Amino acid sequence: MASNAADFATIRFSTDQLPERQRLPMWREEFGRAVVRVDIEPLSNRPFHAEATLRALPGLRTIACNGSTARLQRTPAMAAEGDDSVGLVVNLGKRAIASQRGREVVLATGREQYRRQVDATTAAWNPIAAAAHQLHERAA
Repeated sequence: MASNAADFATIRFSTDQLPERQRLPMWREEFGRAVVRVDIEPLSNRPFHAEATLRALPGLRTIACNGSTARLQRTPAMAAEGDDSVGLVVNLGKRAIASQRGREVVLATGREQYRRQVDATTAAWNPIAAAAHQLHERAA
């Protein structure tokens, strides 16, 4: 089966062109809740900034993102809406703290964590936060 180039299109999200007061609400709704199914809470009083690049390939989705210090939380209800994929998260920023299934991990620069998309999670990313995510579909 041949694939269409549009099947591998890159999607970019950014708050750069938005007025400052609209950045966080847009990022929460359009990216956080609609795309990656997380609640986003800034951990700084500085103006909010974020950007992400997403790509989907057969059996693999990638996300590269960076931005302001924030706490991302996937509630049990949000996790229940997700799929059964397994994610690999690599911290590209200074330091991050991630927790899932009752275990907390400190991720230094370059450190990674595997996580199941069907589990509730919490992550706190320090400025400037940057991370790379790969989501692998599980075989049926």
